[in-house]
Amino acid sequence: MREFTMVTPQTWQSKKFRALSTEGKLAFLYMMAGPHQNSAGAYRLPDVYALGDLDWPEAKFTAARKEVVNAGLVIYDEDTGELYIPGWFSWNQIDNASHAKGTSRFVSSIESDLVREAMEPEVDAEIQRYEERQAAKRSNAVVSSLNQRFGR
Repeated sequence: MREFTMVTPQTWQSKKFRALSTEGKLAFLYMMAGPHQNSAGAYRLPDVYALGDLDWPEAKFTAARKEVVNAGLVIYDEDTGELYIPGWFSWNQIDNASHAKGTSRFVSSIESDLVREAMEPEVDAEIQRYEERQAAKRSNAVVSSLNQRFGR
């Protein structure tokens, strides 16, 4: 289980989020930052887990989940029970090589074509951004080292 998940304050300004019912908002926040979430932003969520965690009856949870999915805030595959939070990496960047490798490996383990196909381009783009951030850090370190060496 993750120790924390970033939930951007922009969530509260989102038209999609603000249009949700109270139950929809809570269901989304649960899916975004609940105990089953992981560093890839996708996971299998059996209804029984959500019902127990939220202490909701099944009909209430399934209606709230449907509302969140219809709003485009979550991609959910009813056949596999897997979900993905689109835009996950906007708030939860890949921050090290192990995370990048693990996330790539995790994507291939997703059973749902729907979820995997939604994730793949976002994961690929985030890994590219991570590699660019690393290259910029290395470049800055070289420049800093040269500046120190030559007294600039």
